Amino acid sequence: MKKTEIFRNKNNNSGLQPPTLTKRLGDELFELFANFDDDFICAVEDRDNEPPQEREKLDCIDDKSCGLNDLA
Repeated sequence: MKKTEIFRNKNNNSGLQPPTLTKRLGDELFELFANFDDDFICAVEDRDNEPPQEREKLDCIDDKSCGLNDLA
């Protein structure tokens, strides 16, 4: 683990130098995606071909009677 460096500049003010990161934020995620082959991607795309489930319509006069204002 690298440590933060504390130093004094030419004006005798203290300064902090954060450790340099070897990996940037998100690099591990991109590496994970790089390991997916075309067969895996096709399998994920093919598994979800069904339309969304139908829902019953709510009998509401306004947003308050449905409780939609409670969600905020």
